[in-house]
Parts: sequence; structure tokens; C-alpha cells
Amino acid sequence: MTRGWLGVSIQKLTPDLAQSLGGEDTHGALVAGVTPDSPAAKAGLKAGDVITRWDGKAVDEPGTLSTLVAGTAIGKTVALELRRDGKSKDVEITVQKLVDDEMAANDAAPNKSPLGPGPARSETG
Repeated sequence: MTRGWLGVSIQKLTPDLAQSLGGEDTHGALVAGVTPDSPAAKAGLKAGDVITRWDGKAVDEPGTLSTLVAGTAIGKTVALELRRDGKSKDVEITVQKLVDDEMAANDAAPNKSPLGPGPARSETG
């Protein structure tokens, strides 16, 4: 099975986290971390960004992003909309194939999965 990889750890945006980021909107997937040399790093994503749209589709919560990334073809460049410092920003990102080394590293890390966040996991490939 081939999975897409972005190289971000994401988490649910709680009201407290939203407020600490200068807003009140809890829709989206909060970027908790970015893997060096990943598609996300190359696209300029940063911890604290909130991903709100993926390829024209709304991202209401982290699980939505996981599903959308899983349905995206490897090598496809998609438009990603995010909020950073209270402002909307458009970014293009190219989905890469998750390789076994990345999967093994993610499996060893708590709260991370190679594809995306599930109920108890928080890494979007």
C-alpha cells in the first residue's frame, strides 16, 4: 500500500490553543511540528500553522486532513490554505511517497502515524 507523506505532526485545535494563536476559530488541523527536508518543510509550513483547506476542500479537524491526504496521488501538487498569525496564507505542497524508513521512525514515536492523525495519533505523513 502506498501512502502520501507531508512530514507534519498535527493535533486538534482546542479553544485554548486557538486563543493562544490569536483567534477563536477551532476549525482546522494545528501543525505541531514539521519534519526537516519534508514536503511540508519545503513548502514553508511551520509549527503553529493551522491547515484549513486541502486542494479546495475544508479541513475541519485533523482526521479530515488525514483522509484528504490519503486520497491524494503521490507526486500531485495541491493548494493548501492555512492560518498563520491570524492571517490566511496559500501554499502549494507536493505529496511524496512515504518510505519504510519514515514509517519505522514514525512507528517508534508516540502519538504519531505515518499517514495522518487518527483518534489517538497525530502525524500526517
